[in-house]
Amino acid sequence: MQIDYGMYSLKWELEDLAFKYLEPEEYREIVEGLDEKREERLAFIERMKKQIGLELKLQRIDAQITGRAKHIYSIYRKMQRDNVGLDQIYDLLALRIIVNSVKDCYAALRCCT
Repeated sequence: MQIDYGMYSLKWELEDLAFKYLEPEEYREIVEGLDEKREERLAFIERMKKQIGLELKLQRIDAQITGRAKHIYSIYRKMQRDNVGLDQIYDLLALRIIVNSVKDCYAALRCCT
């Protein structure tokens, strides 16, 4: 299941583009500091979604799995807000697993950790 973020995708893209031109040095530092480009992080998320989805199916757990990669400007804002460096930002990727019951939630945690 692919989630369409609609206007948020446009917002994220415009923020990154504006950031690139308004703060080119900070933008470059973050881009160079990231081990992978956003597209590569998104591809990694897709692989993880498939792998987790297969494991949940084996456990007969019905789930919706979504994921996203943080965009550059949001990383910059978090660094500024928390006064930390890129090496202290640990949530560059996000996965969300939605299940139908508390029982399935704990079962999903067990099989995916």
